[in-house]
Amino acid sequence: MVSPASANGAGSKNFMIPAPSEPPKPKIEMYSAAFYAASAMSGGLSTGITHTAVTPIDLVKWNIQVLIDFKLLR
Repeated sequence: MVSPASANGAGSKNFMIPAPSEPPKPKIEMYSAAFYAASAMSGGLSTGITHTAVTPIDLVKWNIQVLIDFKLLR
């Protein structure tokens, strides 16, 4: 059986590309003021995006339900 590496002529040597070096990320200490500020910002951003997307859909659903109920009461 032919291995995939030898099938394309690369031989049996491993070919690996090194990962790019990244600068170290600043760490936020748990339960510090920066931790709570970052949590509040990320929670507010995600909640805002979600509510912005869902509220118009909910209003359309609500209007449909109200119109159906109104027509049934007539």
